[in-house]
Amino acid sequence: MFPRISAGGLFVCEDLHTSRSKWVAKYGRAYTDAAAGYFGRLAAEVAAEGHVYGTMFDQEVKDIQRDIEWVRFGRGFVAIKKK
Repeated sequence: MFPRISAGGLFVCEDLHTSRSKWVAKYGRAYTDAAAGYFGRLAAEVAAEGHVYGTMFDQEVKDIQRDIEWVRFGRGFVAIKKK
């Protein structure tokens, strides 16, 4: 979805808690990573300008981090602003 967002636009993902604990059984299958962890690593990539050492991260995320102005977390959501 992120590549389709216009410059200056926002991507908001809510209900991050549904990828953890009891919510997984209700809303889907278990994954190796919770959404909050995924977006946390993305925020680290942005903060380090793509130079997060010692991690293996999707090439797609490494590519899109260049187009991110900021990543903000709130209770149960993440907002990402596109440059």
